[in-house]
Amino acid sequence: MEIEDYVSSGSPMDKAGAYGIQDRSGLFVDRIEGCFYNVVGFPLTRFYEALKREATPDVLRKLMPGSGRGGQDHAA
Repeated sequence: MEIEDYVSSGSPMDKAGAYGIQDRSGLFVDRIEGCFYNVVGFPLTRFYEALKREATPDVLRKLMPGSGRGGQDHAA
């Protein structure tokens, strides 16, 4: 009955794989392998690691205050 209710809600109709792990359909998922953000659709961990590796210290200070990279951090 739960799955029938979910399908009749229309929620799965606009999703790859017919579910969004971040909404109520996540109740049907008992585990994932790998990064949660990859499942959601954006590889946040990979992006963050690339950003730390490739961005200039100035850009990092603007994007991630308190990151501790590229000079002194200032409290607001």
